[in-house]
Amino acid sequence: MSKLACQVILGIIVIGFAVHPVFGQKNSESAQTQAELRRRYKSVVGWLRTSAIPIKTVEAEQGFADLQPLKQVLANVQFVGLGEETHGTREFFQIKHRLLEFLVREMDFRVFAIEGSYAALQNINDYVMGRTDDGAKALDSQRFWTWNTEEVRAMMDWARRYNAHVEPDKRVRFVGVDIQYNQPGKDRILAYLKRVASEQVAATEAFFRTDLDLLNTVLGNADRQRSAKDSLRNLRVHYGTLQRFLDDNKANLVAKSSQAEHEQIRDYVRVIMQYIDAHSLPDTAESAARDNYMAENFQRFVDQEPTGTRFVLWAHNVHVATGRTKSFKPLGAGLRQLYGGKYYALGFSFNQGSFQAREARLTDSSKGVLTSFTVPPALAGSVDWYLTHTRQKTCIVDWRATQKNNDVMDWLKAPCLMRSVGAIYSAGSDTSFFYPIVLSQHFDGLLFIDSTTRARPNPSVKQVADRID
Repeated sequence: MSKLACQVILGIIVIGFAVHPVFGQKNSESAQTQAELRRRYKSVVGWLRTSAIPIKTVEAEQGFADLQPLKQVLANVQFVGLGEETHGTREFFQIKHRLLEFLVREMDFRVFAIEGSYAALQNINDYVMGRTDDGAKALDSQRFWTWNTEEVRAMMDWARRYNAHVEPDKRVRFVGVDIQYNQPGKDRILAYLKRVASEQVAATEAFFRTDLDLLNTVLGNADRQRSAKDSLRNLRVHYGTLQRFLDDNKANLVAKSSQAEHEQIRDYVRVIMQYIDAHSLPDTAESAARDNYMAENFQRFVDQEPTGTRFVLWAHNVHVATGRTKSFKPLGAGLRQLYGGKYYALGFSFNQGSFQAREARLTDSSKGVLTSFTVPPALAGSVDWYLTHTRQKTCIVDWRATQKNNDVMDWLKAPCLMRSVGAIYSAGSDTSFFYPIVLSQHFDGLLFIDSTTRARPNPSVKQVADRID
């Protein structure tokens, strides 16, 4: 455990003693110190209660009266990052749907970017734009069990209905910024080459098979990952050759297709190369590279849209966060660097309840069974615990524009624990999934839900989840 984590836990213990008199009897600190800690606690809790924006429901299509204060909070914001403390919480997905509806209808947001496959989200976008009709097939194609839920499908269907009744410039686009899972892109590359450059098909199919065999061998096996780094670098050479072919023959290829299609195919190649680059790095640098590339892909989408187009970003708290460490710069930190205050990071928090995740205790016969987990109330002294004192079932707390006293400023700047669950979890280990965070460095505000339930996977989702994080 790091020194910082120890200091945070010690701080929580002190706060716990200050708040609960029965513990205070065992505290060696002076009565004056205890009184000061209690005063600071009451000051922060009082600010949370008066600053919280109550949210009446997480369900979409229920009107926007309670969300109107967000117009002031986000008045000068072009990019809103919506986080989540787990990848499997029904209420998180539902409130994101509702917030998307509000931001699109009331605040003219036009692009919805998600921590999902760059290539496969094209299929979802085709569905919400009305170009295809099979929503289940489109959602299945992105392969992330995390998003293959009833809640996400409901959001897609809402966007499709909305787009069908507005002018083209008012429609909302869905895009993916992640570098993971590129099979849909490879399928489209091959289909393109068969139409416009058939002489390239055989060679491309050959190294695509090498790509698939190698990555299937590498993923999920740390020892094989280390031994396969050179093979991955060699594989990248083939993609570089394909990219040069697309560039050197651009005029001829565009004449046989279109400028937009040629650029799209080139982008599929570019993102696959990002993926290979990330897995070719030392293990400790792989995650950092993924976030850097997601920020790069997000920026490309921004540059492709008319100036001023407003974006909503959906990703885990870890990715939307604006804080960085010595070795890791999250996607959100990249967006803060690129866009400054035009990017607003809204983290998500909850107190207690259920969610779905892969079982962390893997065996040879179990590659991570998708399971429902239930956790008790948040750890005393944690960010999530503090938010329970708003006495709200669901609320948003903003600290970018909200008036704050010195006690609140100190709290926002001090290390504190906050729950964080990714794609995996282990039953009975809730306290292990709280990590140090400095709120003022990571988020501009938080959305809090007191009690949660498991997201509802669609029938096509396998019990043993794909190993995509």
